[in-house]
This record gives sequence, C-alpha cells and structure tokens, in this order.
Amino acid sequence: MPARIPKSLKQKRNELTGQRQNLVKAIQKIDREIRTLDYAIKLIAPDWQPPTGLHRTYKANKFRRGVITKACLEVIVHLKDQLIIPADDGQGFQSIVDSDSSGTWTGLWPDRGQFAE
Repeated sequence: MPARIPKSLKQKRNELTGQRQNLVKAIQKIDREIRTLDYAIKLIAPDWQPPTGLHRTYKANKFRRGVITKACLEVIVHLKDQLIIPADDGQGFQSIVDSDSSGTWTGLWPDRGQFAE
C-alpha cells in the first residue's frame, strides 16, 4: 500500500513548480530580448562583441552593530578636552566629557563606567 502524502505538501510542490515554470518563461523572454539587442548593435557596429562576464551587483555596505557608536565614543574621548557645550545657566560653556585619571566617565554617561582608550 503506497504511503499517504499530505495534501499540503502536494499543493506546495505544485505551487513551486508553477512558479519555476513562470520564471523559466521570463528568463527565455529576457534571453530573446538580449539576442535582439545584440543583433541591433551588430547592425550598427559589426565589430562589437558582447561582454563575456556578467557584471556583479554589490549590495550596500552596512556597518556592524555598534561600530558607529564605538567610533563616536572614541572621538569624544580623543577630543574630551576640546569639546564644549553651553552651560546649564546660560552664562558660559562647560566641557562635554570630564574624566578623572582612571578614565572613569563623569560627563555625559556617568553610569557607563570605564571606557578603554
């Protein structure tokens, strides 16, 4: 007695087979269009040769998580004595980042603790 195949598996297979057939037809259509364009270009420039390799598409570069934050913090630490913001009283300026000799943050993020320079 043959094994019973679930209906959902058969339906999914039929659906994917139909999608594959549609994609194959689309590729064949694109191939015909490319051949037509190649022929038209050959009429204009008989010595033209189509490119041999495919042009690779590159996806946009993305920064890994935390890379930008780390870079910003490194800039702040490096420029800690040069960065100033208006003081709360509106009468002058104060340093954005203050740290003692141990490197402990006492400015913007006092709860963050040590930051390796």
